[in-house]
Amino acid sequence: MSLQLQSLSLAAADRPRHLLRSLQLRSYPPLIPRSLRRLRPHPQTEDPVSPAPVTATPSDPPTTDESVPPPTAGPLALADFFHPSSSWVEGRYGIASKQNISGISSIVDSCSDSYAVSLELRLANNFQKLSFTVGQDNNSNSSDQTLIVRVTGNNKQIEVHPVPFNTLQKFEIPVSGVNATTIEMYLDNSNSNCGGRVNAVLYDVELQ
Repeated sequence: MSLQLQSLSLAAADRPRHLLRSLQLRSYPPLIPRSLRRLRPHPQTEDPVSPAPVTATPSDPPTTDESVPPPTAGPLALADFFHPSSSWVEGRYGIASKQNISGISSIVDSCSDSYAVSLELRLANNFQKLSFTVGQDNNSNSSDQTLIVRVTGNNKQIEVHPVPFNTLQKFEIPVSGVNATTIEMYLDNSNSNCGGRVNAVLYDVELQ
């Protein structure tokens, strides 16, 4: 056995020195246990970007009806009434034998007072009398209908009159102590043919 070891040491001594130097300079990676080889670093993930906070915008303030100044004494126009509906228009009309009358008109086609066409005045208890004249326009679609005109003051009926076609009806309404007065118009439901369309016209509207 000693002879074999001696021969091996001699053989190593006979190897070229440059081979031994290359073996000494060669580097080997460090041994990593298998249990650690499977571990991999987790990739870094960016923090999720949270959405920008939503700020509530202030809502618009509630709208209120524009104030309407009370009318003044004298002749009245459509603008003097309290918030008239768009069905009322101003123009010139022919009623019976009168032509080119300047007045306020609306189509009336309901036989029920629940669907009456109306105009309202806010008088602020400042007047004594309201006067006006009502008739059916000569160019109304129907000529066999009777128009019912009812006037109320402070929600109480003051006066009511039928107005057939081809007639003129004058109204003089006492309004002392009256704030709100309305003029309502609908077709006479006692007419068996009720259900037509007439163009009702008011003119010579005046406050005293």
